[in-house]
Amino acid sequence: DVPSSHTAQLGAVLDAWDAGARPPGSGQEARATLEFAAALYKAAFTGRPVRAGEIAAGDPFYSAMHGDHPDWAPGEPA
Repeated sequence: DVPSSHTAQLGAVLDAWDAGARPPGSGQEARATLEFAAALYKAAFTGRPVRAGEIAAGDPFYSAMHGDHPDWAPGEPA
């Protein structure tokens, strides 16, 4: 009955660490979550749909959420 938050998630990871157990949301689950987040960024930057499994080695969004996109960092304030 803990509200969803980063604090609750970190607590679960630390509890697993203390117990010598695998943390929740690790491994393939974590990879799928990161791939989904990267797909959201890629779709936002490119303006096109991104299919599951599309972001693989060699894709700029595979190693960085911003995909080295030129619009990632805002310019100097006016």
